Amino acid sequence: MNAPTSPLRPISVRSPSCANSCLQASDRRGPSAKHFPIKHLPALLCVIVLLILPGDSSGQEGRHGVGHESWHENFYSTLVRKDTKTSCCNMSDCRPTESRMVDDHYEVKVDGAWVSVPKEAIQNISAPDGGAHVCAPPQVGATKGKVYCVVLPPET
Repeated sequence: MNAPTSPLRPISVRSPSCANSCLQASDRRGPSAKHFPIKHLPALLCVIVLLILPGDSSGQEGRHGVGHESWHENFYSTLVRKDTKTSCCNMSDCRPTESRMVDDHYEVKVDGAWVSVPKEAIQNISAPDGGAHVCAPPQVGATKGKVYCVVLPPET
């Protein structure tokens, strides 16, 4: 009497045409799994990860207007320029950014470029998120390099 046969082969039996690069019928999870090359799995996972990760990091590049709306009412609207005693913000000038110390001065990213921060632009407060924020006009023409206010993260 012969043992019952199954259309599914054991994992240890591989077809020579697949040569360890295909899922066998016994590994089947769906109708096309039999022909899915395992060697392509890392590339597929990379594509999935890239689709999940945010594609726009402009908020940390200090892009004009990016990230402003979520901070204006409770934070940016309270910032006052030391030189003019007026608001730092005109409804779109402030945004989250990155900061760094270079020699004896700070720099922040404004519209994707590092800009030197004048001492009078530094606000003596911390942001609610503990990060860096900048208030500056679009960096074109006569306003290139201009910074109204900067909030620096607390020093560690």
